[in-house]
Amino acid sequence: MDLTIVYVGLTLILYFAIVLGSSKIAVRKGFNSLVMFITAILLPVIAPFIVLFIYRRPNAEESKYGTFDNIIIEITQPFIDLLHTSRALIGLNLSYTIEGLTYFGVLGLLAIYFNDYIKLDDIQAGRMVGVLTAGITLSMLFLGATVDWIGVRKSLLYSLLFMLAGRIILTIAPNMAEQDVGSGHVYAMLGILGVVIGYGIICGLLCGS
Repeated sequence: MDLTIVYVGLTLILYFAIVLGSSKIAVRKGFNSLVMFITAILLPVIAPFIVLFIYRRPNAEESKYGTFDNIIIEITQPFIDLLHTSRALIGLNLSYTIEGLTYFGVLGLLAIYFNDYIKLDDIQAGRMVGVLTAGITLSMLFLGATVDWIGVRKSLLYSLLFMLAGRIILTIAPNMAEQDVGSGHVYAMLGILGVVIGYGIICGLLCGS
C-alpha cells in the first residue's frame, strides 16, 4: 500500500510536469497554449510528441502572449529559475527533497516497526513516533543557527551524516537486542536522536539559504 502511494505520487509529478512543460513550450513557440494544455491533460502521452513537432518553430514575441499564456509563464517560471540557480542551492534542495521523501515514506511505518521489532505496545510506539516529530521541531529551533557557526558545506555534511547514522542505528536496533548487546529500545532512541539532530541542522540550513 505504501509503495503504491509512492508510485501514484511520482506518476502525478510526472503528469503535471508534462502538462505544464508542454504548455510552456507552446507559449514560447506561439502555439495555442490553451489547446496544448487541454491536450496534455487529456492525452499526456501524446503531448510530448506534439512538443517535439513544434519545438523547431521560432520563438514568438512576448507582446503577443495572451492572458492564458501569461498564467502558464507565471506558474512555470519559478521552476525554470530554480534550474538556473547555483549548483550549491540545487544540491541543497535536492538533498532536502530526497530526505523529505525518506522521512514521510518511513514515518507511517515507524509505529509498526516499534510494535513488531522493538516489541513496544501501541502507546509506547506512538510516543516514540511523537518523540521523532516533536524532536525535529525543537531541533530546528536550537540547531538552526549551525550554518552560521560552521558554514554551509560542513552543516550539510554533518546533517546528512547524522541522519544516515541515525537510520542505520534504527535498522540494526532489533539485531542488537537479539544478540543481547543492549536494549533495542535504547538503540532505537539513539537512532531517533541522530535523525532529529540531522534534520534540525538541514532545516535551519535550508531556511537560512
